[in-house]
Amino acid sequence: MNATLVPAIFLFYGILSLAYAGVLIQFLSRRKDRVIAFWSSGALCVGIATIATIFRDPSNLIATYVGANGLAFIGYLLFNYALKEFLAIGASTKRILLVATAAFFAYCFSLYFVGIFFESKYQTIFISTLVVMTSAYAGVLGYRIYKKSKINHAAILSATSFLNSFIWALRILLAASDISINAFNPSVFNSIIFVCIFLLGMFWYFNFIGLLYSQSNEAEQEALSRFEGMAKTLPCALYEYYLYPDYTSEFRYFSPSIKEIVGHSARAIMKNASLIIDRVHPEDKEYFWKVNLEAYNSGKTFFIETRMIIWDGTIKWVQLSSSPRGEDFKNVSWSGYIIDITERKTLEAAALRVDSITKENEAITLLLKEKERLVTSLLKANKTATTGALSASIAHELNQPIGASNINIQFLQKKLDNNEFSPELGKQILALLARDNDRAGNIIRSLRSIFLEAEEDDDFWEFNDALDSILEIIRPECRKNNITLSIQKSGNLNLVASEVEIKQVLLNLLNNAIRELGDVHHSRKEILIECAVEGNLAMIAISDSGRGVPLELQDNLFELLSSEKNIGMGLGLWLCKHIITRHGGKLHYGQSDMGGAKFLIAIPILPNE
Repeated sequence: MNATLVPAIFLFYGILSLAYAGVLIQFLSRRKDRVIAFWSSGALCVGIATIATIFRDPSNLIATYVGANGLAFIGYLLFNYALKEFLAIGASTKRILLVATAAFFAYCFSLYFVGIFFESKYQTIFISTLVVMTSAYAGVLGYRIYKKSKINHAAILSATSFLNSFIWALRILLAASDISINAFNPSVFNSIIFVCIFLLGMFWYFNFIGLLYSQSNEAEQEALSRFEGMAKTLPCALYEYYLYPDYTSEFRYFSPSIKEIVGHSARAIMKNASLIIDRVHPEDKEYFWKVNLEAYNSGKTFFIETRMIIWDGTIKWVQLSSSPRGEDFKNVSWSGYIIDITERKTLEAAALRVDSITKENEAITLLLKEKERLVTSLLKANKTATTGALSASIAHELNQPIGASNINIQFLQKKLDNNEFSPELGKQILALLARDNDRAGNIIRSLRSIFLEAEEDDDFWEFNDALDSILEIIRPECRKNNITLSIQKSGNLNLVASEVEIKQVLLNLLNNAIRELGDVHHSRKEILIECAVEGNLAMIAISDSGRGVPLELQDNLFELLSSEKNIGMGLGLWLCKHIITRHGGKLHYGQSDMGGAKFLIAIPILPNE
């Protein structure tokens, strides 16, 4: 019986090792894992070596014996490399293959050498010693795995390895005592030893499966714990959702942070999905289900921003998104997130209001710029209109000095032609020519200073001097219309303003008064210009003895295009008020003591030093 027991055990263990290796290799095709790769390779080597030991070639017994034992030794080495992978201390695959190849040839050469020069029992002692060493090292590695992971299967694997090492150590003693030299020795001790070795081997194999499962389960628990830890730090709640073909649904997972969003715990929502679904705002429900079903029927990502009425009645904006976990999107869970976006929506609404206000301000700024361009155009147009209105009187005024100069020049020419010229006569004629030239020049300079086209910055100037230049222009028109012009000047009025624009205001108001008096037919036609100082203001009043402005028109007197007089382009009084206001002053209308209109200008001045 004992003669067939050990070979049968060898055959059974070899077939079991090959089948075991095949299962692991099949598993490896789905999971690229170096631990499984090395362990299955070790089982494959042991299985081949065990069967080869039974069916070795009698004609070449030494070669097949050495090769089978060398292959078994490589199997034990690969087992240890698999355990080292658990500890993350493994070498590269290329290096391991080189070491295994070198170890195989070194082992075979050594075993062959021992067989040639020593008795066969020393080959058994050599083989058993190396198995003791590799098994003991496997026990050390298993213990280190247990210390690191606290997995019980690692402790069992370690104990099994040490026990295997002990049994092979007994075989050394038996071989040294010439009791158990050949593996197929029919002795009771030899049979017991190999039965124990193969039983331990099988237990070792299946315990390794338990170690893999425990490590996978531990890794899964660690990953879940790490996931839960990360999920708690996220500003959103993660979920797993399942929509059934009958359109009923359930949440299979929710991270704990959902309670901060909707006020219900993850456990409560997973028991009752309506705590989420039924909280969608009534006005948003139709759109919510439309987007939901479109995503479910197409497999595309579900994404929506909607309002929810949470348990205390508060309305929150939330963003939901999920995607199917597989191609068969109608029969898989959908993983996604829900996040409170109420603050973002509030900020967006505020931003829209700010954007609207900004656009309104930009529009107002553009209108103000357009207004400034309009005012500039009106100033130029007013100059042109005023120039046209005064052109006749200015031409008349200039014709007098120019005509007098022509007469004097002709008289001088005649005297020269008749040789009647004398130095005394020449001095007289030159004096007359100089007087007439100065008179024409003063008129031209006054006109140029008022109707200059270029824009001028505010400058320091004296009001009375500017008033004199204006009076030079309007006096011919006053004489023509029999208007008495009276002026009451104050001391030096020093202004910092646009001299050209202030002169335009005065000229517009005076020209307005001249036109008014030109239309009346009574004998008293008078314009009074009064200048005074009140605090830091220059007060300039222009009054006339005309008809004044009717009461019903006074409220709108300074509005654009509302003047009854059509002065300039109908813009005169509005433009005058605009200029004075822009320089920090005021322009008012009042009733003149002479019965007509009175316009009062108040404009800041510089104090006299």
